[in-house]
Amino acid sequence: MTRSVNRALDVLEALRDATRPLTLSELASRTNMDKATTMRIARDLLERRYVEQDPDTRRYSMGWSVLELAGRLWSNDSMTQIALRHLEDLRDKTLQTVALCARSGDRYVINLELPSLQPIKFTQGVGASRPLGDDAPGLVILAFAAGAAGDDEKPDELDDMAVIREQGYCYSVAAGSPRTATVAAPVLRADGSADAAVLLTWALSGDDPADETSRRRFSAQVRGCAQRISGLRRGSGR
Repeated sequence: MTRSVNRALDVLEALRDATRPLTLSELASRTNMDKATTMRIARDLLERRYVEQDPDTRRYSMGWSVLELAGRLWSNDSMTQIALRHLEDLRDKTLQTVALCARSGDRYVINLELPSLQPIKFTQGVGASRPLGDDAPGLVILAFAAGAAGDDEKPDELDDMAVIREQGYCYSVAAGSPRTATVAAPVLRADGSADAAVLLTWALSGDDPADETSRRRFSAQVRGCAQRISGLRRGSGR
């Protein structure tokens, strides 16, 4: 692979892993390149719509061409089309934002997302990426990963992973206002391990900060959706 291609991929991966649009200086720092080289590569990617730049802040983010490539990949994957139908059913029954997340190294990426049917929507966007240890989808993928109970994990971390495996889902609450909650359940492979998860996000009720009623209801529905997708996946040997 040529040096210029590697550098272009470094820029795209830096934008993929970022939680917000990046300045030129931030992008150069994250790719270990000087600003002039980074600007030249970003300009080439801008022309092909793989990168976008906000005209006001001058910050960079991933462009529509990346999503078009991803969309072509998913449209050619019959398993993904089946998963999409199950996600649509989950979204329509719960009226909340649902997503399919997949592991990518030490992070997870949102591969499919269907926004809530409620007036107020909580979305991250296709292509959004977060560390595996941050919240529900990443934690549930870690809990069901091959060799999850590794010797390098601390006792309390092993206990947390065991609880997630026992209940079959993970629940987390995001700080901020309004507060949002997430439930994620694993999409299992044929060997019983997981590298993907079904995710549901909703706004916590002001009358019930813990929102246990919604938690119980949504966790059951998310687990059911993930189990159906898992069954299809295991049937295909994937």
